[in-house]
Amino acid sequence: MNTDNPKEKNPEWPYRSLLWYGFFGMDSPGGKTLVLRTTAALLIFIVGALLASIPDPLWLKIVGALMVPAAAAFIMWSGWRYLNGLDELSRLIQLRAYAFSYGAAIVLAMTMYSLEISACISISPLWLILVEPLRGISLYVIAKQYQ
Repeated sequence: MNTDNPKEKNPEWPYRSLLWYGFFGMDSPGGKTLVLRTTAALLIFIVGALLASIPDPLWLKIVGALMVPAAAAFIMWSGWRYLNGLDELSRLIQLRAYAFSYGAAIVLAMTMYSLEISACISISPLWLILVEPLRGISLYVIAKQYQ
């Protein structure tokens, strides 16, 4: 972005999509593909969690248990592909938001761990999903800085 050029408009970001969905919208490069892939990953996660919770047969339980981290890996890969399709400024904004949410996930995980060992409270790691709304908020705030 060239700030010396008065004719260049400030970027207009899709703030609602950044805040609620965590990406630049369905019209962005790779937006529709990202939505399809993350929806597929969510379905893989749900089916895997259901299969992992059944008592028998054991092989089906193991397959289900492996589907859960596979869904997370698929989301990671989808995010990587999405980032590769963005322009430099959009990628920078996304990466800054990912860095913030990674730090928040570490803080949340360490808090959960310390509560578990000090107060003998068992906390499900699924609570780490709370970091995702923080990424959306950070996307919104970071994009506002480039307005």
